Amino acid sequence: MYMYMIQSNLIIFITPIYFITPLITLSLNSWFSMWMMLELNLMFLIPLLIHYNKFYKETSMKYYIIQTLSSSIFIFFSSLIQLNNFNFMNNNITEMIIMLMNLSLLIKLGSSPFHSWMINILNNLSWYNFLILSIWQKIIPLFLLSYSYNKIIIITSSLFSSMIGCIMGNNQQSLRIILSYSSLIHLSWMMLILIVNELTLMLYFMLYMNLSMSLILMFKNFNIFYINQLNLLKFNKINFFFILNLFSNCSFPPLMGFLLKFISLEIMIEFFNPFLMIFIMLMSLLSLMFYIRIIFTLMLLKSISLKMNNFIKINYLHYFINSTKMFFFLFPLNLWMLNLYLY
Repeated sequence: MYMYMIQSNLIIFITPIYFITPLITLSLNSWFSMWMMLELNLMFLIPLLIHYNKFYKETSMKYYIIQTLSSSIFIFFSSLIQLNNFNFMNNNITEMIIMLMNLSLLIKLGSSPFHSWMINILNNLSWYNFLILSIWQKIIPLFLLSYSYNKIIIITSSLFSSMIGCIMGNNQQSLRIILSYSSLIHLSWMMLILIVNELTLMLYFMLYMNLSMSLILMFKNFNIFYINQLNLLKFNKINFFFILNLFSNCSFPPLMGFLLKFISLEIMIEFFNPFLMIFIMLMSLLSLMFYIRIIFTLMLLKSISLKMNNFIKINYLHYFINSTKMFFFLFPLNLWMLNLYLY
């Protein structure tokens, strides 16, 4: 009992410091000081992961080892950048060092082609830890990436992230894996935005954090980890907002997720090749499928009684009526939003 009280008090002390460190990092301008905040952030994160994920301590250690290795690479090459201030290296070597620094940050972010370890870890976490790693833990690496980046590395990683997230996210039953690949797709958008405008990146991240947090907390409250567990939910007002949240996360017009990507697209299309934008939009469009699977599961199936003799029944008429109403509700709003932005 005494040890439990000590552990609880320690978590109460650690939690606010952990959430403050990314905000402090945004005000720094030295590579070494930013690296120190990065390590401090990691040190305070590990106890939180273990506290909220007691049965998967090896997952926390795996995360710590990978983050430590990438941090070592980052501080080594950032130190070489400092040497460049004294003209010890030419521009080609400096560019190569920046590329390697970017790769170390991509490892931290879990971006493609270094995404496999992050997906594996996120699938073994509680929803609280999933929320921390998939959202808040991305702030510092994204900021460092925007501070100094190689455009080719960023664009290439963004393309692969959107493509892999779209392909691998389909036909998954685990909601944590689905949201992990969805986070990978959003990360590809954020990496492209950081090349264009940091203010837009902050706006995108804040809205993405709001949408993802509300969805993850819903899964946490219902204690749902797999798509087939959605069958146990009764269709009520809460589920209606659940479905609206899913529509918004998959960027369905005219909801907030759609406006988020529409505004970002308007800004990016002036800076990037149109074919690149078409590819990114196509991947985002295909990624709708794994959200639509969740939505259909909620809308197609009747509420299930927990009695042994009851069977799952699909009310196709109910689905058809709701789908028709949804179409006629969203179509005029979609036209209105297009007129608003075009004129």
